[in-house]
Amino acid sequence: MSASHAFFADESGNAGINYLDDGQPFHVTAGFLIAAAHRAEAEAAIRAQFPRGEVKGKELLQSPTGQRRAIRLLHSIGANGGIPFFIAMERWFSVAGKLVDVFLDPAHQDSVDWLPTGDLAQREVITEKLLILLPREVLASFARAYRCPGVEPFRDVLQATIKRLETLGEEKLSHGFKGALNNLQYIVEQEFYGDTPVEHAEWAALNLPAFMHLIRNVDIMMDGLGTYDVVHDQVDQFKSVFAENIIRYRHPGATQPDIYLQNGRPHRVLFRNLASFTMADSKNTPMLQASDILASSVRRLLGSVLSDWKNPGKEMQELLRMIIPLWFEQDDLPISLGGISASEKTKEALMSALSLGFLLNRM
Repeated sequence: MSASHAFFADESGNAGINYLDDGQPFHVTAGFLIAAAHRAEAEAAIRAQFPRGEVKGKELLQSPTGQRRAIRLLHSIGANGGIPFFIAMERWFSVAGKLVDVFLDPAHQDSVDWLPTGDLAQREVITEKLLILLPREVLASFARAYRCPGVEPFRDVLQATIKRLETLGEEKLSHGFKGALNNLQYIVEQEFYGDTPVEHAEWAALNLPAFMHLIRNVDIMMDGLGTYDVVHDQVDQFKSVFAENIIRYRHPGATQPDIYLQNGRPHRVLFRNLASFTMADSKNTPMLQASDILASSVRRLLGSVLSDWKNPGKEMQELLRMIIPLWFEQDDLPISLGGISASEKTKEALMSALSLGFLLNRM
């Protein structure tokens, strides 16, 4: 039986396991969910706007003219039944988050019983604290060590982290990291994915968590609507790891309840509505072209807010008003359509830019 919907996904800002790529401060995975009955109309709208074939979002968004074309496309996909989703992950915040996940896991050491693996809210608070308290060089040294985990590089990171936390009087956190110091060999064995650094990079990059989190949200949206196929743009490096995780978490009709986080948002463990997963060439798949433009728009927007938002053009203001509200909860939807994993400083900058954008729109 054919799926009633399809979700088309693509990425922007892919730097693999290089968490220190300052030229791409965010990794974004985004896409459109669309009913099979509406797909032909949406694809016709895409072809009408880009009759010469695929135009990559990164190039399209370089100019105000291209930004206007992107805005028209996003509006037309919505008018034809497409629902946009995105997940954006800030690299430096993710480095601090990985530091927490790797060293403060109660399954890997016995000094952090107070921090359950599933306590995502408390882990995010600690991530924010480490981002503020630790020197950038300590975080950078961990990001470099994480590319190919080893006992000695991890030991150096832990010793620098513990020293800094003790200096600041953070006894509970420093004690937690000391527990990791006592179990380093085991932690390295658990954190080195696959048999080679290349295989490890596929599992340890931001691509996988961003993609899986996005599918969780789509799966929640599909409750009661039928089933859906996932079509991702062709990315050979991550094809096997994406497929393996889809197989692991795809359980049609699963009745396991969602986990509700402290912020009230649901977290789906098993994908109950997912029918299939494939990769395709965006050149021959208009909905993937649109997903690329959406992902590129989100990444360009977030980067602009953090770097040169003092005098934004009207096109960027319009993209801001279209995209950032997807991050908010809406009463008529079971899940937020957008997710942003970032520091509080970044989130505050986004909210300030959004407030300014609506203010300028009224003037």
